[in-house]
Amino acid sequence: VLQRCQHALKIAQEALEATRSMVDGVYIYGGYAGFGEAVPNDRNVTVYATVLSGDVGVAGPITDNSHHVVTGADNALLDGFTITVGYNALSGLPAEGGAGMINNGVSPSVVNCTFLSNVAPQGGAVLNWGACSPIFTGCVFDSNAAVVAGGAVLNASATTPEFIDCVFVSNNSNNDGGAIYNSDSAAVIANCVLTGNTTTFTGGAINNVTTGPTIVNCTICNNTATTAGGIRNANCNATISNCIIRNNSGAEVDDSGSAASVISYSNVEGGWGGAGSNNIDADPLFVQDTDPDGTDNVWLTSDDGLAIDAGS
Repeated sequence: VLQRCQHALKIAQEALEATRSMVDGVYIYGGYAGFGEAVPNDRNVTVYATVLSGDVGVAGPITDNSHHVVTGADNALLDGFTITVGYNALSGLPAEGGAGMINNGVSPSVVNCTFLSNVAPQGGAVLNWGACSPIFTGCVFDSNAAVVAGGAVLNASATTPEFIDCVFVSNNSNNDGGAIYNSDSAAVIANCVLTGNTTTFTGGAINNVTTGPTIVNCTICNNTATTAGGIRNANCNATISNCIIRNNSGAEVDDSGSAASVISYSNVEGGWGGAGSNNIDADPLFVQDTDPDGTDNVWLTSDDGLAIDAGS
């Protein structure tokens, strides 16, 4: 009986540690129709979802799921996957971060991927750690959660990640950074939508500490926090331009400590009294702000409700 119990515990531990390890320089594509379809090579990542699931233990309960569904690699590509239900209960960074994906000193490219319902102490979906520069393009981060910081993503320890044309929606952190938490990270966040993210304390959408990110052409609205539902900067200077920052709880943008952020050419509800120029405070005329992903319920398509209407 003891041997059977030990064997079962070993299998359970192996399940927790199971991960899909990318390989340096290797490109991996999902979203194909596949065998048995009329056109097997037809590729549509929405219609033909290729799922990498963390549910590798007993089907259903999340507590025996993978700590990291995917482990990144240098100069590698992951394109067209749904990465879901990773569950990480480890302690201590970087191990406790990135239930969906962990990039520890490596810099992959991640394209057209959806990170859905991953849970970790920090960086619910993704942890970028160390001197790495991963690039995320056209990705959706939906309903991920962190116990401490970075409901969707935690960038820390001298990282320089880029997020381009991405959506962060309905992510949650119990402490700071409902969607993104940057600590000592010169992140670039461009052409992104951050909406419906929540945190108990600061930075409903984005929380920045030590090193300020560059935020360009982003829509940041309807996020919730006790302090700064939009963006919170602590002892760092964010550079923000061509953004719409509105209808977030509390302050739209909050600088604390020595922070002195620069906002230019942006539409900030209530205005912006800090450094920068050419800002406005006006109704952006969203197509349909009560239906952010549009009637097709698919993000990054032509009917998305947070696009601006004619005459904006």
